[in-house]
Amino acid sequence: MRDSKETARQVVCGGQLALFFFAFLQSELLFDNAMVPLVGERGVILAQAAILATSAIGFVLYPVLAQAARRAGHATGAARAVALAAAPAGTLLLTLALRLEDAKPAIALGCLSFLLLGLGGARAHRLAVWARAEKHAGAMAGLSYAGGLLLQFAANAAPMPDEWFGMPVVAAAVAGCLLGHRLDGHKAEEGEAAPKAASLQARRNGLSPTVTTVLLVGLMTCIFSTLDNIVTVAHAGGDINVVASPRLVLAASGAVAGLLFDACGRRAAALATFCSALAATIVLLIAQSGGSMALALVIFYVSAGVFATFFTSEFLHLAGSSSHPDLWAGMGRGENNLVAAIFALPSLALMDTGDAVLIMAVATLRLEAAMPLYGHEMDETVTPLEAGLDFGVKLQKAEFIGKDDLVAAGAPQRVRVGLEVTGRGIVREHQDVFLGQEKIGQTTSGTHCPYLGKAVAMALLDAKHAKEGTELEVEVRGRRIGAKIVPLPFYKRG
Repeated sequence: MRDSKETARQVVCGGQLALFFFAFLQSELLFDNAMVPLVGERGVILAQAAILATSAIGFVLYPVLAQAARRAGHATGAARAVALAAAPAGTLLLTLALRLEDAKPAIALGCLSFLLLGLGGARAHRLAVWARAEKHAGAMAGLSYAGGLLLQFAANAAPMPDEWFGMPVVAAAVAGCLLGHRLDGHKAEEGEAAPKAASLQARRNGLSPTVTTVLLVGLMTCIFSTLDNIVTVAHAGGDINVVASPRLVLAASGAVAGLLFDACGRRAAALATFCSALAATIVLLIAQSGGSMALALVIFYVSAGVFATFFTSEFLHLAGSSSHPDLWAGMGRGENNLVAAIFALPSLALMDTGDAVLIMAVATLRLEAAMPLYGHEMDETVTPLEAGLDFGVKLQKAEFIGKDDLVAAGAPQRVRVGLEVTGRGIVREHQDVFLGQEKIGQTTSGTHCPYLGKAVAMALLDAKHAKEGTELEVEVRGRRIGAKIVPLPFYKRG
């Protein structure tokens, strides 16, 4: 009977942890997406570092508040209510931050939001320790992480208006708060078992297990945060979509890793995680060589799922056998976020050392000058007249290769135009362009141009709708972004 009761509590704890993971990860994604048009693709990394740093403060602040509450004799009173309500309050603040058009107040409000999310996350992990989750720490960490990612995948796949995108996050935070309140009630009634004597004696023999875990997680975070920044920049630029089907690979990786960790033991878990970190460096090689970012994303997600499960389960183990469980329960996520924030600038410097960055810079300059590129504005299906290269085609000449086909085609039915993005977002290639409900063409290139201070794109559109000044919409990841037709080139000297 006792075992079944304990199992039921662990399931509830897993559910509230899954809701926290969804709320935190989805909030981070929505914040990053909102920052792209405000600070550019690389500025997103620094904005993300700010919110991760403040979330780490929230994880550290929780044990301080809990200790202060116990000394004041209010362990079951207002302090507990504040910790439980922190995540819902944080997600509500995030919905406000997403609506701001100025980067500085948006980042400031985002930092406050993630401070509260960190506080709520620490409480969620602490309740898992009370339910003796360290007995099955791998499964608890891996399955709850996978559950949160599946919720994120479902939320992003569901069609909804832009202004509703923050609502699933708020709902998840509130649901997690209610589950936490229920667990807190049981905890207040029954108290908490003391750490096992054998485990405490092992800790007295030295700090090596704790120090080793902290150092290992910190070092591997340096690797994974750099790779995550590469993925974030690619997502911000529209090269990949981090919430598409590869996200399911991340969920599966976390779930499988958690089950294997429990079956094989903690030493095997540490070794497997270290090997996955080494394998993940393939992502850097792919990015530097200009290879497929879709393939890089899958490799990264396989490794990242193992790592996230590892640091969560390891710190649950530490907390379960520690006299300070408030401190250690959520410190895996806290340390990961803090090191990732600190390593943001060095990781950007590492990214700047490769040819891939030079290629991106040249591509941006090429677009500002509106120079057509084969494979984008030109291919075997696009005529020189459609691509705007009529200066190099003289139909008056007696004969040249392709003249008969050009004459037979008559006036071009589509033309290359420039688009200035007026909505919030960045347009990339192969995105449909609409005039009202009518699809009138597709983009061929697009990015945020730092020199121009705005997002621009080129597109092949139906000639009859290609009038300068026409207001259009571009569909980006299922939502419409405003744009208007402007003359080319975008950059003009003087």
